[in-house]
Amino acid sequence: MKKKTSYDEYTTGDNAKIELDEWYDAPNRSDTLFPHAFIYCRRWGSHKIRHYRYPEVAIEFMLIGSAVFHTGTGKTVVNANEIFIMQRGEDSGFQTNAEDSYEKITLCFSGSLLELLCRNLKLNKIPKIKLSHPEECKRRFQEIRDLLHEKAPGTENRLSELAYSLFLFLAGENRETADLNFPHALRLALQFLRGNYMHPDFSMRELASFSGSSIPTLIRLFRKYCGQTPQECITEMRMSLAKELLESTSLQIKEIAERSGYSNQLYFSTAFRKYTGTGPREYRKTRRPDPSPKE
Repeated sequence: MKKKTSYDEYTTGDNAKIELDEWYDAPNRSDTLFPHAFIYCRRWGSHKIRHYRYPEVAIEFMLIGSAVFHTGTGKTVVNANEIFIMQRGEDSGFQTNAEDSYEKITLCFSGSLLELLCRNLKLNKIPKIKLSHPEECKRRFQEIRDLLHEKAPGTENRLSELAYSLFLFLAGENRETADLNFPHALRLALQFLRGNYMHPDFSMRELASFSGSSIPTLIRLFRKYCGQTPQECITEMRMSLAKELLESTSLQIKEIAERSGYSNQLYFSTAFRKYTGTGPREYRKTRRPDPSPKE
């Protein structure tokens, strides 16, 4: 792999080569799903890294060698052509011994849909994924890396699409969900939701039309494969985005309501309280003690 900008991930010491392509400040990055960093790492010898309440979702792809990955529930040895997913908000990390070496690539993701996406695709409770098609996975990683390296304005939507497609690919590779191949109509519906749930005029009729199925059929598919109705899925997406905006910005509640798909602030506040058990202002105060919003 051609050498790029070196990056000190925590303390690399003299036993690692790490390269980074990142686009944290992409002008039109999605608030819902965006792959903001690609990391290539070759390491040898003893090393240990710990993440406390990891703020992102990271997909670790072991190319050569192995490492021991940690979560709050145990340890997992990840070998070549296997995937380990670091979940957002959880403790995680990895370690190697003096005789170990490995080469891996990592994609880091941000966005309000991450938890929902991982849960619906059954990627949130698995120790690792043994890839059946490692070369295809590597191609997908590389395609995202190339766009992050170029940082060309206007490619942000493409990056989000590639990220979503990668998560679907990994769900298909996961042995635990091998029998859970989402029907084409459901895949189209989820794709449509990801790009349109924040629009106040969103309708089930549009969703059914885009997926090429009827509303009753969609409801049945969502309940069978996602464990919730389409409307429950939409609400969860909107609330996830609203919580992220309340925690990370000083936007007025009215603007957060509009960005989350609610044209009426009062209705948004009522829905938010019903979903979280607290109002948006109270929620913000508990998560950001001094947000200084102009409301």
